[in-house]
Amino acid sequence: MPESSPAAPRVYTIPPSAPFLTTLARAILAGNLPSPGGAAPDPLTLPFTTIYLPTRRAARALRDAFLTEAKRDALLLPRIRTLGDPDEEAAIIFETEDNPDDDGALGAPAIAALPRRLALMRLVLAFAKQLRAGATAERGVAAPPLVDVTPGQASYLAADLANLMDDWEREEIDLSKLEEIVPEEFAGHWQLTVDFLKIVTEHWPEYLKDNGLASPIARRNALMAREAARLAVGSPYPVIAAGSTGTVPATARLLEVIASLPNGAVVLPGLDKTLDDKSWEMLAEHPEHPQAGMAELLHKIGLSRAAVDDVPGSTPDGPARARLDLASETMRPADSTEHWQTFLSGEASTEARTRLGAALDGIRLVEAPTAHDEAEAIALILRSAIETQGKTAALITPDRVLARRVAARLRRYDLSIDDSAGVPAARTVPGAFLDLVLGAIETDFAPPELMALLKHPLSRLGRHPAEAR
Repeated sequence: MPESSPAAPRVYTIPPSAPFLTTLARAILAGNLPSPGGAAPDPLTLPFTTIYLPTRRAARALRDAFLTEAKRDALLLPRIRTLGDPDEEAAIIFETEDNPDDDGALGAPAIAALPRRLALMRLVLAFAKQLRAGATAERGVAAPPLVDVTPGQASYLAADLANLMDDWEREEIDLSKLEEIVPEEFAGHWQLTVDFLKIVTEHWPEYLKDNGLASPIARRNALMAREAARLAVGSPYPVIAAGSTGTVPATARLLEVIASLPNGAVVLPGLDKTLDDKSWEMLAEHPEHPQAGMAELLHKIGLSRAAVDDVPGSTPDGPARARLDLASETMRPADSTEHWQTFLSGEASTEARTRLGAALDGIRLVEAPTAHDEAEAIALILRSAIETQGKTAALITPDRVLARRVAARLRRYDLSIDDSAGVPAARTVPGAFLDLVLGAIETDFAPPELMALLKHPLSRLGRHPAEAR
């Protein structure tokens, strides 16, 4: 009997016009994932479904979405794994992590963030000491800035080195040719930079080996590789990866394996299906484009963009489709922006203008004279949404100051909002107090810093709060 050809990778997308996690939960409960038209999972078999999400925050939101879509108070949830940053506690929880039969096959544990920073500080200070011993005199470089490195400066340099190492390991870059970046004829301080980076290329691997530790990114890559190998053997239950774009090579390999499973599926977030094919092919040369990661992932999987279907129930309607078309046109690659000239011209100009009007329908522009007026306007809009039954609203902004101002104004209306970005430690009462203590010590208790410290409500000096005040 001839062998059947392997099935095509199963990849779907949920357009930005549909709520991602709600649509995902609804499709799984309806049996439309990992393949459309499947049987709805039994409440007792649903926990055997494995779902991979990018972050723990998404995992928490998906649990709520399952309870909402199931319309019940209790539900046995699927196994939700996260592929988040390695510095998040338990960010990657795979089957292999807790398998007692591994017998240490996962290798050395990852070094924690604080010990890594302290260890890198010592290496930076040792490098500065080496320069003071006369290493720079041999090159003829006069008094480089690293000679007088203070512990505080070494701490900042250690943090930058840690981030640099994470980026290199995340992208799986070979550092063996690092010295070739700076030819011999270049200035001596450039060569000094390469010598400084030997902390990363030579001394740091030796430190990890001597202490039986591994870098966080290297361990994460090892976990992903083991999980991909485990899944490649096959899984009797559905495996779904959703929300990840596969920009990290290790993640992309895991998604490729999941997409090829007979009962697996990958759900991409907001794949642009409107951009013309020629411009889509250009994305390989435009890594700054928001769709470049997904374009590369589809190329690695061996799947065309046309083969990616919408998750059932998420296909946008007319107005939503017009808005997505406008967003796609706005963010098209720089090399194809000449298409903007024909976007509203030609034979279809009337239809194009009608679609543009539909895309802009419902969008309002508020020009606030000051930042305080801006926050007040947003707070009033959110309050109006809350007072309308069945209506929800969200503020999306990278401006943390604006978010705090809006939250403060909503508290005046007795409304408490969920700030998904969290509250910085310095903005909490204990955190602000510790910040003032450090500021006073750093300035040797200068009058302004000392007065600010004494005015804080936690400054009691061993007295009753009222007496201290």
